[in-house]
Amino acid sequence: MLIFGILGFLLRRCGIPSSALILGVVLGRMVESNFRAALNMSRGSYSVFVRPWCLFFWGLTLVMVLYLIWRNTAEKKNSKKENQ
Repeated sequence: MLIFGILGFLLRRCGIPSSALILGVVLGRMVESNFRAALNMSRGSYSVFVRPWCLFFWGLTLVMVLYLIWRNTAEKKNSKKENQ
């Protein structure tokens, strides 16, 4: 119990929402089993992950992550300008 309290304190201190950690713990096992099933169906070939729809979702994920990084850096720059 103490370890989870310390973990929660550190997450809050770093500004990381605890919901992301909970979501990762809950969905992690499901993602791993489905990943294994996909590899099993493709007989160990990673070609499943380079099909057109899969590439679309990889690209969409990349765009969303890059947008979030860009937005956070822009907000930090704006807040520094306002403080000066």
